[in-house]
Amino acid sequence: MPNNMKSAVFVCWSMLVLVFARVVDLQAETGFKKAQLKYPRVQKAYHEKEAAMQHLFQQRNIPYPPRRIFLRAFKEEQQLEVWIQPKRNHRFELLKTYPICRLSGVLGPKRRRGDLQVPEGFYYINRFNPVSRFHLSLGINYPNKSDKILGAYGDLGGDIFLHGGCVTTGCLPVTDEYIKEIYILGVEAKQAGQKRIPVHIFPIRLKDQQPQAPPANSRQAPSENGSKIIRFVLAIIDRINIIFPTINFLELRGYLKDQMLPQQSFKGLSGFLANLRQGYDFFEAHRVPPAVNVDKNGVYSFRKRRLQRGLRSILKNNPIPPGKFLRKGARA
Repeated sequence: MPNNMKSAVFVCWSMLVLVFARVVDLQAETGFKKAQLKYPRVQKAYHEKEAAMQHLFQQRNIPYPPRRIFLRAFKEEQQLEVWIQPKRNHRFELLKTYPICRLSGVLGPKRRRGDLQVPEGFYYINRFNPVSRFHLSLGINYPNKSDKILGAYGDLGGDIFLHGGCVTTGCLPVTDEYIKEIYILGVEAKQAGQKRIPVHIFPIRLKDQQPQAPPANSRQAPSENGSKIIRFVLAIIDRINIIFPTINFLELRGYLKDQMLPQQSFKGLSGFLANLRQGYDFFEAHRVPPAVNVDKNGVYSFRKRRLQRGLRSILKNNPIPPGKFLRKGARA
């Protein structure tokens, strides 16, 4: 078979595969939104918040609904940014900054179950929960590959969410009102074809400063007697919860456990923080979330994502030679 014919056949098969994959994706995405709207809380979120979000998009001169979104959180500042990509292959634009209602633990990554830490690193939304205990919630794929390499041996924990309410033991609560907005943006982005919504979590806003542990947050671990008292109180709370299961002690329990943790030392984390800085700087320079890889040592690396190419782009760059599909001896 001549090379030109092989090239033409390859292009046609590529087009068919792309079209088929896109049709399957669209069916799945349409089904996803339809399935989400069966839940009363999601219906209510759309009813209460969609008009306001459409108005905000109009003010920012960004098309609604969003096609791709990106979330970026800063623990020290207790802020969550929502970024939107207005058009294919365009730079992302900041839509809104939400306050994070409360944080547990201290600055530094999450390395084991029960340390109350909010993870730090590069993640994505891996699940939507329309019946969460905290109104609505978006699951974060902790532990990722880096966490599994750098974390403590044994149970690393999990079930880290961006959710409603103002209670946390390692998650990112943004109140019920704000999670409604973020949740419907996530549904719309997935509906538009975004498979993974990236979530970058940093200890502090790294612009124009070196990451250092704020002295105001430092504290020592409690004495042995102090730890015993806290454990005793926690045991009493557990007993009370058995007798009165409807009483919610989650916030008090989280606070007491938090007091048992010393300020995590940033000594020894300089390499990890420098690695986070690379990812932060990449987005600041390009305004597009990078493709993220992790090596055998748990170190992140970053590169530009491949451009999202449509069928027109493929045909433009791989033109089919005229007449090459005719059989030998056939007439056009």
